[in-house]
Amino acid sequence: MATLDMDNIISGILEMPISKIFSKLGEGHFRHLEYELCQGLDSLENTVIATGGGIVLDERNITALRRYATIFYLKASPQKLAANLEGDETRPLLPQDGRLAAITTLLAQREHLYQAASDFIVETDALNPVKIAQMVAKLYEV
Repeated sequence: MATLDMDNIISGILEMPISKIFSKLGEGHFRHLEYELCQGLDSLENTVIATGGGIVLDERNITALRRYATIFYLKASPQKLAANLEGDETRPLLPQDGRLAAITTLLAQREHLYQAASDFIVETDALNPVKIAQMVAKLYEV
């Protein structure tokens, strides 16, 4: 099975990190590129697609993904997300200083979108990456 990370693809196309895309071109431009990429993924088969957390902000993205994908929401608490992202400086909406507060705010704003978009929700706080993958594989077989 192949994997595809949408942020990495966009970053590669523009030859700059996501944080630089946001600062130089703006979040709106990034979201447009994200939308364009979503529209062109329907020919993929047997591929896990990793999207960024903002993918749900444009309903057209979810409509496109639903045409060819099963959508999993890997749900984690703000504390778990902050711990997972410790030292990561590539997240323009999650500054190092005040990261937990930013995550908490974004989750509060987006939680209903994540739930509405997903076919399956996997609670990940108590699971390691291998267990998460096993859980997703088991649900996908259903």
